[in-house]
Amino acid sequence: MNHLEACIALNMVPQMGPVRLRRLLDAFGSAEKILLARPDQLAAIPGLSRALAENIARWEDFADPTTELKKAADLGARVITAEDEEYPAALREIHDPPMVLYIRGSLLPRDRQALAVVGSRKASHYALESAKKLGFQTAYAGLTVVSGLARGIDTAAHQGALAAKGRTIAVIGAGRCSPAEAALAEEVGRLIAQAGATLVCGGLGGVMEAACRGARSAGGLTVGILPGLDRAGANPWVELALPTGLGETRNTLVVRAAQAVIAIGGEYGTLSEIGFALRTRTPVFGLGTWQLARHGRLETHFHAALDAAEAVRLALASTAG
Repeated sequence: MNHLEACIALNMVPQMGPVRLRRLLDAFGSAEKILLARPDQLAAIPGLSRALAENIARWEDFADPTTELKKAADLGARVITAEDEEYPAALREIHDPPMVLYIRGSLLPRDRQALAVVGSRKASHYALESAKKLGFQTAYAGLTVVSGLARGIDTAAHQGALAAKGRTIAVIGAGRCSPAEAALAEEVGRLIAQAGATLVCGGLGGVMEAACRGARSAGGLTVGILPGLDRAGANPWVELALPTGLGETRNTLVVRAAQAVIAIGGEYGTLSEIGFALRTRTPVFGLGTWQLARHGRLETHFHAALDAAEAVRLALASTAG
């Protein structure tokens, strides 16, 4: 195992973070040696709990670096560590720089001249328009707009920068889905829109937001069937928000509104949608998600896809005729 693979493995261990990793590196000298250490050796490091030491010792239960690298490469992304020359110099100077970065696109020398935009996720109309105007003027002046790509102000600033044909950088981390799953969902959304189909989803964050972002980038229509009563709860890439007030029961409406379902990652809410789709004989195409088998055989209407392109192609084919 090389240094990059070891860092990816540590990054995927529950409760691990940049500060704890720095303490471990100071004690053991390398990421590879950390993974080889015994739980008692790990627990002896100040600030490390016994639970974290046990998690590190059984890191293979949580991480598969080879598969993670392949997923990233398949999505046009790459993974770097703080030791790589490409790692942003300014990021190395903070108290807790991320141990790994997932990158799509490129960082140019001109990006050193950048403006960070932060603000509320639930901003007023005036604030959103102001952020969009600021993003436009910043990009037009030759500066790069940087943000966490959250809803609200962050998104508005990027929209302004893109309108000025400027460069933008989005820094994303684990939320309700991994960076690899978010990139996969965005690609699925883009391909759905390019095929002229409508994207229907639950309208919130994580995979839903990434898929809507991809669809909107290709000029597609996005429909969000929301669990609550407030349209403002939709992610910023939903064009048609449909409040229901039904909570998780709205999962059945998401499935009923679709001719085919593409499931990406997900937890029990996703599992409920897959189950309902199979019950109604709606074809399901999975990407790194739950697989439902009966007597050792996959359900007839469930199909595991290799990548975003195959999932969309199969989903569209299932709706033909």
